[in-house]
Amino acid sequence: MAQFDVYRTAHNQTVIDCQADLLSHVQSRFVVPLIEPESGLQIVHRLNPAFEIDGQQLIFFTQYATTMPVSELGRRICSLSDEHYRIMAALDMLISGI
Repeated sequence: MAQFDVYRTAHNQTVIDCQADLLSHVQSRFVVPLIEPESGLQIVHRLNPAFEIDGQQLIFFTQYATTMPVSELGRRICSLSDEHYRIMAALDMLISGI
């Protein structure tokens, strides 16, 4: 389990684990859902970057960040650690407005 790993939950929701690796002993994770662009939700470029997962474009809906128990994360799909800057910029936008 590592920061920016992508998981598909048992409810078929795709989420990114955004929690620091230093806190891997905690039994919950701070996650942000990845939602299909066709969802009809308003997209703000910096707040909602798009990522390609398994050939499908998904939007990082930072404003829907939540926590979930590790046991509910489900299957690991991939890592977006190479997108660290864009993910952190979106989280910073949510928290500080910058």
